[in-house]
Amino acid sequence: MKDENGSSTNTLYRCEIELAAGTTRVRVFVWHVNKLGAPRVFSLFARVSSGSCQITDRRVISMRSYGGNYAATGLCLAKVHLWSQWDAALSDVSLGATESAIWQQAQVSDNQLVAAVMEFDVVLTATATLYLRTTVASGSGAPGPWDQIPAVDPGQHVRGYWPFRQLTMPGGTIDVKALQGDPPIRTIQVAADGGPEIAAFAQYPGDTYGTERGNRG
Repeated sequence: MKDENGSSTNTLYRCEIELAAGTTRVRVFVWHVNKLGAPRVFSLFARVSSGSCQITDRRVISMRSYGGNYAATGLCLAKVHLWSQWDAALSDVSLGATESAIWQQAQVSDNQLVAAVMEFDVVLTATATLYLRTTVASGSGAPGPWDQIPAVDPGQHVRGYWPFRQLTMPGGTIDVKALQGDPPIRTIQVAADGGPEIAAFAQYPGDTYGTERGNRG
């Protein structure tokens, strides 16, 4: 990845989400280490395919870390969205066909981690596609076009959206009679190697990062 003057890409990640009219709550995570040799501005830009859109109740917690102490940063951000320990809501943003920044972290130093978790309501007057992308640039303006190819993924970045938030599992049966001998042990695996969730989100032909629906997670 190069900066915009040396040009390979300014887009770190991008996605599009089809949303119905009304209000939808969206949560975004940002986790990136600046390795470009100089301070940079990291941003989240958004636009919609048609109609009018308002970004409301915008809550953001962002942090920076040096020295590889990333675990502590991760724990702090985990507490934010686990316990809803958000700062006060930021001002609303009106979206249209032109990209607007809904979050920016200015002048992140070289070798510095920038991490953030944010939530906001997307209020649409009609069905539309919400376009999101995270960028790195020298300034605060939107660098490059939205359809620019994202930064090359060396196989160690988790990207994209996870379209499910519910897990239902059968628990088997129990017998309340007194046990004879050693009690039985029930083993439950989640995200097991080769498990069903791996198959559900496997990579398909023609999709570089994930499923054909664009789930790069």
